[in-house]
Amino acid sequence: MKKMEASASNSSTDQTFEDLLIAYESYAQIIDRLQHFNQIQTTYRTYAFSWMIATFIGVGYSLSSQEINLPFNPLIVVMLLCLASASGIFLIWYMDLMMCERKIATALFEGQVCEQKYPWLPKITESSNIFHSLWGYVNLKCVLYIGFFAIIFGAFGAAFSIYLKFSRFFILAPIISLFIFCFLSFFIIKSTKDANPYEQLKKMHRR
Repeated sequence: MKKMEASASNSSTDQTFEDLLIAYESYAQIIDRLQHFNQIQTTYRTYAFSWMIATFIGVGYSLSSQEINLPFNPLIVVMLLCLASASGIFLIWYMDLMMCERKIATALFEGQVCEQKYPWLPKITESSNIFHSLWGYVNLKCVLYIGFFAIIFGAFGAAFSIYLKFSRFFILAPIISLFIFCFLSFFIIKSTKDANPYEQLKKMHRR
């Protein structure tokens, strides 16, 4: 009888140890996912800076070719480059703040579930200030992308104005550029705010 009780006790201990080991491995995978998506976001911002540099290299090269007899005005190339650059930056913004941020929020949510279920785990994702800090960081990144658009459409408006300098529609160039920039900025700010993935985490933490 004592042997059976000892065997049952050992089996229960082994099962408990396995459960704890599985919990720790799951938690470690969640932290790895957080680091992975943070690295991806850093890569996206590197791409955005590289895209901007490549755009203005292209703009400079196009303007330097004015002395060559091209079949079209180099300012048209400049405007097309600016529009293509804006499209690329918009795509990077979407991948960074709309997709990656959601995956980071999901990983944080799963991390909090683990930390609440197993109190012995390190409290990495359950900090009371983590939501405010992350959302503030998202706002800063949003401002960064809006700054990129401001530079791009500033260059677009300048090229468009020079292209129409002898036309009666000259005044339309800066107005069109400003309208597109304001529309994009409003869309980015509203979309980023509406897609706030950390609001749910705040509510969960308050419970």
